[in-house]
Order: sequence, then structure tokens, then C-alpha cells
Amino acid sequence: MLDGVHTALKRRDVFARGADNWGDPRARLLSGPDWQVNRPRVLTALELSGSADEHLGELEVLLDEMYAHVAESLPQSAAVDIVDGKIRLDRLEAEPEPAGFKPVHDAVQAMLPRIDYPELLLEVHARTGMFDPFEHIGGKVARPQDLDLTLTALLVSKSTNIGLEPVIKRGKRR
Repeated sequence: MLDGVHTALKRRDVFARGADNWGDPRARLLSGPDWQVNRPRVLTALELSGSADEHLGELEVLLDEMYAHVAESLPQSAAVDIVDGKIRLDRLEAEPEPAGFKPVHDAVQAMLPRIDYPELLLEVHARTGMFDPFEHIGGKVARPQDLDLTLTALLVSKSTNIGLEPVIKRGKRR
């Protein structure tokens, strides 16, 4: 049951009242008099006309044109096969390296120090304070002493797609 609720939350089929991550995305939209005051400026910034029907009509035409273009060119493509109603794409070949790339690449690599990615993030934070603007979602003023380590671990796990477990070194402090 919990898996079903979690899946519904991620699909935005249900909402957690007052939550930022799992809340109703429409809850913070402008409405009423606030929307009427800001509407012209928002529509101009988004380059939209005032009519949703007109905009949706334009998108419908564009989608139909793109669909027709893909449908026409798909059978002629050597990189695409349609087998049992499923599209199979061949892998793209890598572009050849330009002349002189290897010596320049090797020279640059030799100049760069070997450093762990997390250490690089912590060094940048130490020099720039890049994690300082992060605030607690509840507005708490007190910051954990090792917030920089926590944020570094999160950045590494998300940016490298490896998850948190490989990032954690239990008992290690810098």
C-alpha cells in the first residue's frame, strides 16, 4: 500500500497538504485579483496570446506537423528498424577526433592534479561558500556542523547516478 501511495505522490495523483515536494503544484499559482494584475506581464514574458484555445490550437498543428514529418522519414532511415511495433535504433558512431587532439589532451591531463570529486566540491565550498545560501525548508536558523558534507554527498550521488551508499565512508571525517 505504501508503494502505491508513493507512486501516486510521484505522479501527482495525490498530494500531501502543505508539502513542498509532494504538494499540489497548483497551490502556489496566482489566482483571482493577483492573477488579473500580473496576467499581461506573464503572457508577454511567455510570448503567449490571452487565449488558451488559440495557443493549444497552434501546439496541435505543430504536433501534427512533427508527427507527420517523423512518420514520413522513419521508414527511409537506415538507423531505425520497426520490429513487432517497437522502434529499434542503432547506436551512433563516435565522431573522429580532430587532428592534434591527442597531444593537447595529454598535455592538459598532465597539468591537472588528481583529486576526488567530493574533495573538489568541498574545496570549492571552502573558497566560495557555495553551500551557505542553502536554508532549511522549515526556516530553522541552526545549521548542522557537517551540512557541507551532507550536501556534497547528495551532489555526488545525484550527479554521478550512483546513489548514496557508495558515497558514504562511515567513520571518516575530513
